[in-house]
Amino acid sequence: MGDLFLRFVLTLVLATSCVLTALADSHQPKGDPDLPSAAMLEFLGDLEPVDEETWRLLEHHALKDVAENKEVNSE
Repeated sequence: MGDLFLRFVLTLVLATSCVLTALADSHQPKGDPDLPSAAMLEFLGDLEPVDEETWRLLEHHALKDVAENKEVNSE
């Protein structure tokens, strides 16, 4: 009887740890919509140093895209 109880407890501990591990792995924190996407970060990482006018142009279009995304999300 003791052996059966020990197996039951060990199985219960194993099953609980597997479930908790799966839940911990599946938790995806909600991203801040104002943070740049992974694709944008990769694009920015590939940029060579740019002059001031090119940087202003990139910033203008990025801010315009953010404003358009906020409009779409609010609808």
